[in-house]
Amino acid sequence: MSDRFKIIERLFNFGTFCLVLFLAIYVPLNLESDTGSDNTVEVMESVSRESETSIFCKNAAVATDSTLCSSLGKKILKMGGNAVDAGIVTASCLGLQNFHSCGIGGGSFFMVYNGLDDQSFINCREKAPAAASEQMFVKNPENSTYGGLSIAIPSEMACLAEAHTRYGSLEWSVLIDEIVTLLENGIIVTTVQEKSLADHAAKCTNAEMFFNEDGQIKKAGDVIYNSKLADTFRKIGKDKNAFFKGALGQDVVDDIQENGGIVTIQDLTSYKPNVEMPKNIDIGDMRFYIPSAPSSGPVFQFIFNIFANFEKEGVLPMDQLDFNHRIIEAFKFAYGKRSALGDPKFITNQTTLEMLANLPTMNFAKQFADKIDDETHPLEFYEPEFEIVEDSGTSHMSIVDANGMAVAITSTINTILGSKMIGKRTGIIFNNEMDDFSTPGVSNNYGLPPSPSNFIKPGAQPLSSMCPIIVVDKVNTMIHATRASGGSQITTATANVAIRTLLYGDGMNEAIQRARIHHQLLPNEIRKEDRFDLNMIKELEKKGHVYYNGTGRGAVVQGILRRNGLLEAVSDVRKGGKPDGY
Repeated sequence: MSDRFKIIERLFNFGTFCLVLFLAIYVPLNLESDTGSDNTVEVMESVSRESETSIFCKNAAVATDSTLCSSLGKKILKMGGNAVDAGIVTASCLGLQNFHSCGIGGGSFFMVYNGLDDQSFINCREKAPAAASEQMFVKNPENSTYGGLSIAIPSEMACLAEAHTRYGSLEWSVLIDEIVTLLENGIIVTTVQEKSLADHAAKCTNAEMFFNEDGQIKKAGDVIYNSKLADTFRKIGKDKNAFFKGALGQDVVDDIQENGGIVTIQDLTSYKPNVEMPKNIDIGDMRFYIPSAPSSGPVFQFIFNIFANFEKEGVLPMDQLDFNHRIIEAFKFAYGKRSALGDPKFITNQTTLEMLANLPTMNFAKQFADKIDDETHPLEFYEPEFEIVEDSGTSHMSIVDANGMAVAITSTINTILGSKMIGKRTGIIFNNEMDDFSTPGVSNNYGLPPSPSNFIKPGAQPLSSMCPIIVVDKVNTMIHATRASGGSQITTATANVAIRTLLYGDGMNEAIQRARIHHQLLPNEIRKEDRFDLNMIKELEKKGHVYYNGTGRGAVVQGILRRNGLLEAVSDVRKGGKPDGY
């Protein structure tokens, strides 16, 4: 054989080897992607990451502020569960990973979109106990924030059970077993929790789990074991309604009453979630599904509608200074209206009820969009009627499954570690939601009285900043699901992100990670995040705005945006965590 022939033969053999190697590696990867196997990170698969906080998914997505909980939500979806199944597990997971701000000792809002003919707003906000009264905190207002009296009827588990009964596809016990396993393995303290524990652990009852053997408060990286809470979830896993009756229900009541609370077994057994159709608002080719009061869904929609009116009139602000000025003005008008709100079942003032009905409409917002000019104005221009009640805490998640079902869930125990009361029988960290009510008889520093709509009444729910939002397009496909955590800044942050994505065309990651400002009318000052441009603040001051000379972290937003056939799931960099999906 000639040397030339040998060379050709070797080249042929080498080429054949490369072809075989290519087929052995590349083709299976493509087949795996096409058959729907795990495909969440690599570019070759159906999902890619834009950054640590953003992921583009072909089929389904989960966005939370906990990497572990996002991954657990995806696991449930891959097991054949739907968005509600994943939401139940993810919400319960966040109650462990964010134990300082949410959990089954508090309450939640659960929004479900399952197509044109099937939507639900499951309202499990905590309610005032039957023995509560308007005057109960007049002499000792601190009792509304700390101790047993501050605990409203814990109700999150009612939301999860109701959602599963209506929509769940996997067995309840399968879902709860995931949470029991997490508790058995222990909860690793995060840097956020380290600060919360450093500031508050010493004030908590039955808080041994927060301390190491040497008596030092646990730090980031340490592990917390809550065996009592694991037992509680084992009981719940056997009966989804166990929290509100029988031996476990009595343990919950005994834990609360032992610390001076007034929640009774009758309060628990009589608690029922409010289930209703969410309000739907059509704007152009979009339909918004928003929760009703006592959530701030109507307040969110009012802010968005002001900018939607700008777009309709062809005056949508494109300059950043103009945008920031006008969104501040929209916030101020919105919080002026918010000051009159409360639980609509207990509002008797007809004028307030009419305002609440009109608040989320385009025509109502237009009246106020037309009032916004290039300057700011005195406080009375924004029509505040009552004091502004601040709330705190919360955690949020957004989930979309492969069939298009979308859920947006918000959970809270109110302030950090809630009432500071931890049940010695149940391991539950209980809320201090009674502090979100208004107390009669005391006007604030601006001379505004407390709102009668938000006074304590047995069975009433306090006003909340929480507002889980789902938006669909003209063919009823979910295009936007967001909600935020972070107290009174929740509503303004949610509106800011929705305006930027749905009216300006920003991507979800761009909209969420952008530095934000906040204004809630009272105090009458701008609050900014650390990263927000101080030169912009100086320009806003020239328009008459007052700047609060302080910084901090703003509200934390989790969101999913559908665009060009992909789901962009985003977790807010402000709190860490990563989204997941496939």
